[in-house]
Amino acid sequence: MKLTVTRAFGAYAVGDEITDPQEVRAVLSSDNAANVVKTLASAAPPIAK
Repeated sequence: MKLTVTRAFGAYAVGDEITDPQEVRAVLSSDNAANVVKTLASAAPPIAK
């Protein structure tokens, strides 16, 4: 799982992706959990159309 920032906080801007597992846990257990959305981490890059 990764997090995508929806409201800027700390060093993160809107649209930033947080992928480090320790940082994901830290953000989700903080007041900043409301500033991110959970998304699935992609194992493979998207296929070009």
